[in-house]
Amino acid sequence: MTGLTARGRRSAFTLIELLVVVSVIALLMSILMPSLRAARDQAKKVKCMANLHAIGVALFSYADDNRQELPGYLTIGQYGYRVATGRKTDPNGPPEAWGVQSVLESGTAPKVLPNGLARPIPVDKPFYLASDSEVWLCPANPGLWGREDEWKDWGNGYAYRQNSRGTPSADNPRPNKLNYNLDWLARKTKVAIKSPLVWDNFGRYPGEAGFIGPFNEGYSVPRVHRSPPHRVIGGKKKDSAKYWIAFFARGHCQINVENKEWVWDADWDPEEDTEGGTGS
Repeated sequence: MTGLTARGRRSAFTLIELLVVVSVIALLMSILMPSLRAARDQAKKVKCMANLHAIGVALFSYADDNRQELPGYLTIGQYGYRVATGRKTDPNGPPEAWGVQSVLESGTAPKVLPNGLARPIPVDKPFYLASDSEVWLCPANPGLWGREDEWKDWGNGYAYRQNSRGTPSADNPRPNKLNYNLDWLARKTKVAIKSPLVWDNFGRYPGEAGFIGPFNEGYSVPRVHRSPPHRVIGGKKKDSAKYWIAFFARGHCQINVENKEWVWDADWDPEEDTEGGTGS
């Protein structure tokens, strides 16, 4: 009996041994967690860039079929961030028919009805890119301030190029035509740098589904509540707004950190910036 008791005691952990093991595990976790978090964030950045590249390829395909012109300001319903085709921002409102997603899915602008509303053009197969494709959702997007639970239902986490400078008229129905010409954008280095085609949206609420914009007051996220989706481990809080991703007219994606000319600051908005030409 004594021998069995001794063997039983030898096979058990002492309290000190248990505390040592727990301490080692805690130490390893504290060392590995930042690396794991950084790897996870990097994977989200890679996925986001792949999403934007897929959208960019669809935009280029549209331009190839339309004299190198991207979907223009009027074509997308005069607003750069809209919900996916058929989605609603108001349960009692019309479904979305405008926006770059609808244009890329159907290959053309929506059909405008006599009452001024529009309906999505039904398609059996997406022309360039499906409106409900998962590539429209950034994997790191936390949503928009005050409406964090809605953004997945919107089916879109990316804003599209918007340039509303110039009012259409009978003499000049497309005053900003050049701003959507791919050849012109690719030649204008400064414009191509400062005005990407499509990017992580964290500054705009979606335009009202089914209606033509522009949408101004009440559709912009207050700057103090704008939260870029991609974090940077070890970066300063004041630099966090530099880390968002866009697809450029030159055909590449870029994280906004290396390019010093393209920085989100308190006085600049990519949808409001018109520097580099009006297209008139």
